[in-house]
Amino acid sequence: MKVYYLGPQGTFTYQAAKQHFSNFSDTDIDFVPVLKLPEIPSSLSQHGDYAVIPFENSSNGHVVPTLDMLRLENRCQVVAEIYLTVHQCLLVHPSLLQGDMSEAPLTTALSKVRRIYSHLQAFGQCERFLKQHFPAGVERVSVDSTGKAAALAAVDLESAAIASAASASPTTDTVIAQGEIEDIKHNTTRFLVLALATEGKQVSSAGSGEKTLMRFTVAHDEPGSLALILAGFAQGGVNLTSISSRPVPVVPLNDADEAIVKLNHWRYVFFIECKGGKDDERVRKAIANAANHAQSFRVMGTFQDIRHPS
Repeated sequence: MKVYYLGPQGTFTYQAAKQHFSNFSDTDIDFVPVLKLPEIPSSLSQHGDYAVIPFENSSNGHVVPTLDMLRLENRCQVVAEIYLTVHQCLLVHPSLLQGDMSEAPLTTALSKVRRIYSHLQAFGQCERFLKQHFPAGVERVSVDSTGKAAALAAVDLESAAIASAASASPTTDTVIAQGEIEDIKHNTTRFLVLALATEGKQVSSAGSGEKTLMRFTVAHDEPGSLALILAGFAQGGVNLTSISSRPVPVVPLNDADEAIVKLNHWRYVFFIECKGGKDDERVRKAIANAANHAQSFRVMGTFQDIRHPS
């Protein structure tokens, strides 16, 4: 079995994938890193069984690049979710911890840092630490993953990276200057497991309840178009657990939903999640109502709710 994840090895997505598929032996599963998130659906459609992607964080919200990837993606379905407690670390090249022995190693390292590499989500999770220890002149450089940030810090001797402890190793030539620098100590990221929509795969998880993720667009020039969709869930007694939106891209993408692409500027794709499976009677009726009022509508997947089983 082949599982793709946002790499390189050592990222939190890699840890989440290892956690979720821990019942499989190393000989039965091959974890394959993909360095850029938008490339994951293509990799999965060509060669893979599953893919793991970061979806949202408890302190910094939805992962915007993931929403951007999913807003036109029709090849994949969501089959499971994963929760991982995330502890961010400040990583540096070992040479930055050397110098004036009258100062603490962390103070020595911080004074030499001119740039910090990390993913946007990681920066958002560590604002308090960054404001306390780094002046405004220290540049923040956003990269595709925390694993890539660690690799960059290993060769840029005036930099640091915010990444996982697993990203600090002799192979990346970085060490932990400070651990657990996240603002909230119960910092948790939720990941989604994807499979090809045509294969109908499911991945078992602990928990008896279900959730359903949906994506849709509405006629923005029709008053109440969004409210009509949301009201159908409320009137049917279906609990919506989240709603978010992203702009519709104006440049067509491969395998894009042409009905979405043809929309004009200032149009948005909405994502909603609800309690219950798509085949539950109340959810099924709410989905039918939503599809009737939406310009485009797609169920992205039903999966077990492992945090709040009903």
